[in-house]
Amino acid sequence: MYTFRKEPLLRKPILEEPNDVITYVSSSFRDTDEHFTCLFMNNKGQVLNAKMISRSTVDYDDISLQEIYGTAKEENAYGVITVHNKPQQGREVLGQFKSFLEKMMKAKDTFSAETSVDFIDHIVIDESYHSVQEMGWA
Repeated sequence: MYTFRKEPLLRKPILEEPNDVITYVSSSFRDTDEHFTCLFMNNKGQVLNAKMISRSTVDYDDISLQEIYGTAKEENAYGVITVHNKPQQGREVLGQFKSFLEKMMKAKDTFSAETSVDFIDHIVIDESYHSVQEMGWA
């Protein structure tokens, strides 16, 4: 005899735009600490895994690209969305992010022989949000 679950199975949400990402991560960003989180996505726009890479003061120079792409490979991810909440001075961090984005794209080329992971977007959240994809940087 089969035993059925009484609660419905949780379906993975589909993240189609930055607002979907913000809704998805908002519960983990409730405190006032900075977070740098990676969302590892499948080809349907669903989150396979979310991993916090850094907490408290986030310095882009300390973010391990090898960890990001290595985890993406382990998860068999199609793409990565990175999210950085910056409770204060979010626009300031965008300038710092440009050099990180360049490193991320070069790392993608380096790791592309091992994995075909796409860099989908990076979102900085402060009083609003800033998506590098919407700004045309990615």
